[in-house]
Amino acid sequence: MITGRTKVLAVIGNPVAHSLSPVFQNAGIKAVGADYVYTALPVEEESLGAAIAGMRAMGICGINVTIPHKENVMKYLDSIDEDAKVLGAVNTIVNKAGVLTGYNTDVNGFLAALNEFGFMPEECNATVLGAGGAARAVIWGLCKRKAAHIAVGVRNPEKYKNIKDKTKMEEIALMKKNSNETNVTGPSIIRNFTPGTPIKLLDQKKFSFDKCVVDGLFFNNKEEIYEAKCGHLYHKNCFNKLLKEMEESKDKKELKCVACQKII
Repeated sequence: MITGRTKVLAVIGNPVAHSLSPVFQNAGIKAVGADYVYTALPVEEESLGAAIAGMRAMGICGINVTIPHKENVMKYLDSIDEDAKVLGAVNTIVNKAGVLTGYNTDVNGFLAALNEFGFMPEECNATVLGAGGAARAVIWGLCKRKAAHIAVGVRNPEKYKNIKDKTKMEEIALMKKNSNETNVTGPSIIRNFTPGTPIKLLDQKKFSFDKCVVDGLFFNNKEEIYEAKCGHLYHKNCFNKLLKEMEESKDKKELKCVACQKII
């Protein structure tokens, strides 16, 4: 029950009315019995400074930051953690007694997911397609965990130069132009942040690894991977489950890829 003592959390952005954050955040708050409420607050770019001042003045405990404010919000904060400084973006603001600190949680979120898989990125080979905000977080996380080599594929070389300069890591290299295949040898990570560009993986002549993480899917060996007609990858167990569910369904539609909606 919301009372005068209930603490406020929110996500700010523009647009933000479509966000599902209030749904799952309030469900989590209820599950742990915390006296908080979480909402979504639309903030125009020209009102961002006033919104952050309002957070401080009203004692709002924490704010998540989404598009288009992740970069511009930094100048209104009292301090910024190392990850956010390197990435040049803040997605979380914590208010402690009026002192606002900005964080970027994408890095630790990515590394926590790898830990959950039991995958240690140290000395692995990684391929990252894209160099936007989420891609930069993955690249920096891999640098922090001392990946052996990180190949970055981008349409705009300036984006690669930006993350290379900020991280100052020799392990990062630009993929060759027009190369649409990934080199998978040893423990490997492949992450695609370019919508509509499936990873061409299984045509590789050299394909040898002990463990591999592809777009959040964890594979122990090549035999566990199913490449759909559209080029997107599935764990074979997952794909077979989707196929079985479709066959048992009364509505006999063709199976479509969850990533691109093409028939597979």
